[in-house]
Amino acid sequence: MFPAFPVPVDVRVRGTTKLVFSVELSSQWAKGTPVCFSIAGNHFMNLTIVVFGAAVRADGTPSGTLVRRSRSAWLFGRQFPGSRYVVSGGTGASGHAEWQAMQDLLLQDGVSMECILPEKEGTDTLGQIRNCVRLLREHGLLDGQIWIATSTYHQARCWLLFRLLGINTRLVRALPDRFDLPLRKLVWFWMREIAALPCDAVLALFPGRG
Repeated sequence: MFPAFPVPVDVRVRGTTKLVFSVELSSQWAKGTPVCFSIAGNHFMNLTIVVFGAAVRADGTPSGTLVRRSRSAWLFGRQFPGSRYVVSGGTGASGHAEWQAMQDLLLQDGVSMECILPEKEGTDTLGQIRNCVRLLREHGLLDGQIWIATSTYHQARCWLLFRLLGINTRLVRALPDRFDLPLRKLVWFWMREIAALPCDAVLALFPGRG
């Protein structure tokens, strides 16, 4: 029998997350004999996706925006087994909780309950992010990668506020809104973000004023 020896392999997946495993290589390899690779173990780095809520309709059904945010998170997270999801959003004017609607959608997509962490209190973007930072810290998730899943027009504000609170994040590719939202509404959302970003930035830097 030829002796075998372990070789650590470090693979970058799409330039973001590393898959690390050990492969048992036999010295047969040196003799040109076909090799049978045996994966001894593997793990992904900690990867957490923070999903920002949106409106839930009066009848309890999620709005299209909420569905797109949840679905973009799932489409990204399914590539990396073991991904965690923080679903962030309190109870809105309809009386239904945004986090619950997103959790239900993720469960329908096959995400296990153990991988979902709800943030139930936030009713505005800055409040949600502050709550999410606390949850991430309490659950020891800040050592891993933090990704943001939200609408394109909302990404800049979320990314900046996390950064001002000392957290580096990356952006999940958002599903497009332009095919489902009227142009007038989409323009209004962008204008609202332009106004809200500097205001929230000041409040994040000077929390005593928030």
